[in-house]
Amino acid sequence: MKKYLLLLIIIISIVAVIETPVFALGQAKLWLSIEGATYLGESDDPWLNESYMTTDSEFTLNITNTTTTTTIEDVWLVIAVPDYCTALSMNVGGTPYTLEEDFPFMTEPHPVLSPHGIYLPAANSRVLEHPVGRIDFQTTLGIPIEISVSNPALVHFDAYAINPQEFFNPYSHDAIFTPEPATMLLFGSGLLGLIGLGKARKRKRS
Repeated sequence: MKKYLLLLIIIISIVAVIETPVFALGQAKLWLSIEGATYLGESDDPWLNESYMTTDSEFTLNITNTTTTTTIEDVWLVIAVPDYCTALSMNVGGTPYTLEEDFPFMTEPHPVLSPHGIYLPAANSRVLEHPVGRIDFQTTLGIPIEISVSNPALVHFDAYAINPQEFFNPYSHDAIFTPEPATMLLFGSGLLGLIGLGKARKRKRS
């Protein structure tokens, strides 16, 4: 009887671990990445913190639903640029966007992502929301991105969903594009020495 009880306890424990939401373990439920990009370590700069960085103007942005049993509905891709960006055009999954027509300035905190510093009015960000739709559990959705900018500027990508409950990537595992050489950006942000650490941490999390 004791053996059966012990076995039952072990099974329940294993199921509990498997069913624990990834976010509860300190990880993102919606995980952004760019194949072949450089993973940055921690930074005080919210535009760069723990993000995948690419300088390629054409790339595939991956959004992964890391949950084990939950299909996430109504996923949105959020794209932010800083106020010093003066000209931008991009194509997101076949949909064209321009800075002047589609990227309004933040006038109030974002209802979901506002704890992330770049989604507050004080950040002077211009933000676009692109509908993604449904992503099944343990599934990665690849979105082709094409970007054209006339001056050096960061383009920052986040994702969130509000159905069936609020899911988002908690200010880490984001993605950024910059037309600047990666080394120049990193020197300016004091992050060059963290590249190796960032890649090591990425491997540990994989």
